Amino acid sequence: MGLGFDDEINEEELDLLEIVTADTKNMTSQFLIFRDYRDELFAINVSKIRELLEFHEIDMIRNDKAKGYVKATADVRGNLIPIVYFDEWYSNERLDDKEYRLVVLASFGGHEFGIVVKNVEYIATILPEYMQESNDKELKATFVAKIRLDGKNYLCTIFDGDKMLLDIFEETQAGAKTEDVEDFEHDNKTKFILFADDSKFVRNIVGNTIKKMGIPYKVFENGKELLAELEKMNPDEVGLVITDLEMPVMDGKALISEIRQRPEFDKLHILVHTNMSNDVLTESLIEAGATEVIAKINAKRLSKKIEKYYAKDRVTNAE
Repeated sequence: MGLGFDDEINEEELDLLEIVTADTKNMTSQFLIFRDYRDELFAINVSKIRELLEFHEIDMIRNDKAKGYVKATADVRGNLIPIVYFDEWYSNERLDDKEYRLVVLASFGGHEFGIVVKNVEYIATILPEYMQESNDKELKATFVAKIRLDGKNYLCTIFDGDKMLLDIFEETQAGAKTEDVEDFEHDNKTKFILFADDSKFVRNIVGNTIKKMGIPYKVFENGKELLAELEKMNPDEVGLVITDLEMPVMDGKALISEIRQRPEFDKLHILVHTNMSNDVLTESLIEAGATEVIAKINAKRLSKKIEKYYAKDRVTNAE
């Protein structure tokens, strides 16, 4: 059985922007592989990355006594960027600064921040069908996958970027709270919302949001599970589909394509709920059949989108 990985790419050949924008078919499956303090392998999707920076060549103001995970602020071409040590956030041992080489400048969820890592290996294509749910007790990992490095197979952990955002940014935590979500008037709130996300934290937040709106719902860990349930339901029973993009087994884009191949669900609205913000990617999702792409994690904003699309027919090109 294939493992779903690419051959190694030399670090000097990494051109993340080119990779993200040039391959709309596979961009959701491309991951930057990096190492933690024990040299174990972790991954982050390349569409969440702006660039790689040399750790010891950026100007930083450090504050190791600060509360939370932000221990420094870096000046990146005139922009002040919060800096987080991956090891510290992941509840690992934080090494001496001389042991760290790179900062992954990330941009997702409406935020920019730097992630200090020990080293970067290469970019791998990890397909959803080769990912397995993680049993990490720290609850900061979503799934694991096999990758190939120097002719050998290794396990690699894809960490929960949504949890990282919640831990780092106070405004994201506030947005994730459901206190401001309200019920809304509707003639018939009997149709189900089907929602898929690999993050335990996001499933809980979105589930509570839909519950407060008084709408029945079902939650799934990946697109394949949602699709299997959808196929057992009558189209009149489903009022909306909400899906994450980056998921194991079947990702959001594949789920959208599968749903749109079924004429009985052609008028069903599909919201993509993701922090993988990229104009090219958004365009490709709309072309695949998504109604709208919305950023995580803001419960009130999500509730407004649910109110807009729930139990309403999607207008197709044929009409």
